[in-house]
Amino acid sequence: MKDLNAALVKADNAFLEQVPAPDYVHYRPREDVENRAQYLEDRKTGRVQFESLVEEDIKVRLFGAPRS
Repeated sequence: MKDLNAALVKADNAFLEQVPAPDYVHYRPREDVENRAQYLEDRKTGRVQFESLVEEDIKVRLFGAPRS
């Protein structure tokens, strides 16, 4: 997660291209939803920029993961 946050702050698009899966869906804070292409485009164009990112209250959903 720290590598991803650092890449987002630095706008490291080469790194960001490698991270999301083809079916990636990003839920933005104001309830907007982006697919992978939109997510990457917003970061490439500078529409979405970060001065810093701090990890807290992270929620992850896994689809199709094996059940224990």
